[in-house]
Amino acid sequence: MGLISLPTEILTHIFSNLTWKDILRLNSTCKTIHDLCSSTPLQYHTLLAIAGYDNGPSNHLMPVSQRLDLLKKLEYSFNYASFSHKERIEFPGRFIPSYDLQGGVFVQGRHGTGTLYKTFGVNAYKLPSPLDIQNSGNSISWKLPDLERPSQDLSLDASQDLLVLVEGDGQIDAPVMLHFISLTTGKGHPFSAGSYLVPSQNTTRAASSFLFNIMGPFVGLLWGHLKYIVCNWKTGKTHVEISTSFRDPIDSSFFLDQERFALIRGRRNPVEIEIYKFITHEDSPQNTACTAIYHLPINGLYRMRGVYCRSDPSPMIGTMGSNAAYSVKPFTPRLEDRAIVIDIMLHTDDSSPDTYLVVVRGETLMNVPEGAKTENGIYIIASELWMHQTYSESTTLRDNWACFVYGSRFIKISRVENGKAGDDEEYEEYSQKMEVTIIDINPRLVAWAEAKGCSTTPYAEGCHGPFNRTISRPVSPTGKAILGQARSKLSVIATRFTAEDLKVQNIGRFVAMLDGERFIALYMHGSYYMDVYSM
Repeated sequence: MGLISLPTEILTHIFSNLTWKDILRLNSTCKTIHDLCSSTPLQYHTLLAIAGYDNGPSNHLMPVSQRLDLLKKLEYSFNYASFSHKERIEFPGRFIPSYDLQGGVFVQGRHGTGTLYKTFGVNAYKLPSPLDIQNSGNSISWKLPDLERPSQDLSLDASQDLLVLVEGDGQIDAPVMLHFISLTTGKGHPFSAGSYLVPSQNTTRAASSFLFNIMGPFVGLLWGHLKYIVCNWKTGKTHVEISTSFRDPIDSSFFLDQERFALIRGRRNPVEIEIYKFITHEDSPQNTACTAIYHLPINGLYRMRGVYCRSDPSPMIGTMGSNAAYSVKPFTPRLEDRAIVIDIMLHTDDSSPDTYLVVVRGETLMNVPEGAKTENGIYIIASELWMHQTYSESTTLRDNWACFVYGSRFIKISRVENGKAGDDEEYEEYSQKMEVTIIDINPRLVAWAEAKGCSTTPYAEGCHGPFNRTISRPVSPTGKAILGQARSKLSVIATRFTAEDLKVQNIGRFVAMLDGERFIALYMHGSYYMDVYSM
C-alpha cells in the first residue's frame, strides 16, 4: 500500500508531526501530496513554525482557517512594515511618569502635583484589535481608582488581568512592597495572596532603581542592581533571593522560562551572563543553582549599559486561561525564538564611548554548546563557542528610551536629519526625522529571504512587497574593549518603517513600541499622544 493511498485524515496527522522543512520538501514531490501540504491545517502548521510561534490554547474559539488567515495578515504587516489602520490616542497632562505595553494593553501612570516620578493612579488603554469583536476592533480606555500609596514603577500581564505596582519612597533601607491588582478593576487581584514585602536590601545607595519581569505566576525584581528576588504572586512564596555587592553589581535580569532566569554581570572581566535554575514546587525549600555562565567578549573594565528582553503576551499558554476582557491571539511566540537584545555602551579613554549591539536567540542560552568546560558543576561557555549564534553591529539603542521586543522582533530608532523646529516657543528644540527599523532575527525568515529574495515572504505567495526590506549581515565590532576573536554570524531581516508623519521635535521624547498585532509611536513633547498602526 502506497503512502498516498492512506486516508487524508491519517496523512494530515502524520505530516503534522514533521518539521516545516520536511513539509516544504514533500510539497514538490507529487500533485496529491502538494495538495495535501497546501491544505489549511498543514499550511497553518508550517507557517507557525516558520514564524517561530506555538499554537495557542486548545479552547480558543477561532477555527484553524481563521487562525491561518490572521497569521498571514499579521506577519505580512510586520514583514513589510505595512499597516493599513491608524488610530491616535491622546493623553491628559504633560508628563507620563511610568508606562508599559503588554498583551495589547497600554498603561500610563498618573502623577500628583510636584511628584513627577511617583504614580498615584493608572490609566489603561486597550488598543485596537481585529480579535476584539465585542468592541468592533476599536480602542477603549478606563481609569483605575487612585492608589492608597504612591508607586515607583509598574508592569502588567494582560493575559492574567494583572497589574504589578512597586511601592517604595526611594529612601535608604525603606521597605519595598509589590502590589498585585486587577487590571480591570484596580482592586487586589482575586488570585493573589496579597501584597509582597521585598526582603530588605541593607544598602547605602541606589535604593530606588527597579527592573522587573513577569513570567506566568512568577515576578522577578532587580532592586538597585544589588538584590534579585523571584516570588510567586499567587502564593506569596519567595523562590529566589540573591544579594551582591557594589563591586559586582547585577546590570540586568530576565526570565528564560518558568524555571530559569539570567543575570548580567557587567563589571566582570569578561562580562558574564549567568543562567540560574530555581525550584518552583510550593512544598520545596528555596533552592537556586547557577547552571551555566556565558562569556561576552567584552572587557569588564568598561561599563555595559544594559540588556533588554520582553515577551508579549506571557508565553505560558499551557498553564493559564484567557481573560475575556482582553483579546487573546490563537498563537504566541516560542520562548526559544525570542530575541534577547543586549545594548552595550562602553566608556573608554576616548571622548566618545564605544557602542555595540548584540542580539541572541533564547534557544542559544537554553542549550549548552559542545566543548563547554565545567567548574564546580557549572558550565563555562567561552565566547567563541556561542557568539557565532548572535547578530551584532557597532551601534546602540541610545535613541530608544526603551527597547520593545516581541518574539524574534525588536525596534531600533536612528536619527536621520535635523531641522529648525516649528512655532513651539516653550521648547527650543530641533525637529528631528527618525528612521524606525523593525529587526527580525528569525533564522527561518532569513533563509527564506536569502533563497527567494527580500521582496517575498512565506505569508503572501506571489505577492511582492515594498522594497524597504533588506538582509542585514552582522558587523563584528572591533577595538580594545572587545576580547578575543569571537564573531557574530547570524543575519537579520531589517524593515524600515517609512510613515511620512513619523517625526518629532525632540527624539529623546519619542518611544517606538511593538507587540504581536501593532506598531505604536508614543510622542511626549508638548502634547502627549500615541499613534497606533495595525493591520
